[in-house]
Amino acid sequence: MELLILLTAPYDTRIVRGATLEQRALPYVEAARTLGLSSKRIMVRHIWPNVLPLVVANTFLNFAFSLVTLSALSFLGLGVGPGTPDWGRMLAESQTLLFDNPAAALAPGGMIVITAASMNLIGDWLYERLSDRGRAR
Repeated sequence: MELLILLTAPYDTRIVRGATLEQRALPYVEAARTLGLSSKRIMVRHIWPNVLPLVVANTFLNFAFSLVTLSALSFLGLGVGPGTPDWGRMLAESQTLLFDNPAAALAPGGMIVITAASMNLIGDWLYERLSDRGRAR
């Protein structure tokens, strides 16, 4: 898990940096700078609330990606050890039961898909909710 965090961190950093640089050039930041607000205050009070929806959506997307990746590694035998409950390992171990008991073989795969899709939908929903916060309805 730590390796996945380490591998996705540069991409996440670039996304947040790009969104922050995009906000930096907007008129409200220039107005805050003209008023003499400190850089820290501008970042915390003005830029961060506008970047937050993107960070939240990206976090949920990373969770879904990590779930699928860890399950794939466990399916291949490179994940958690034997005896540890894991959907990828359950899927690998129940492969021989596919024709005898299809529910036992397909249930872990279905749960992986349902959980990953749910995380994506929750992330999209939160992005919409958080990005509409300051707009007039």
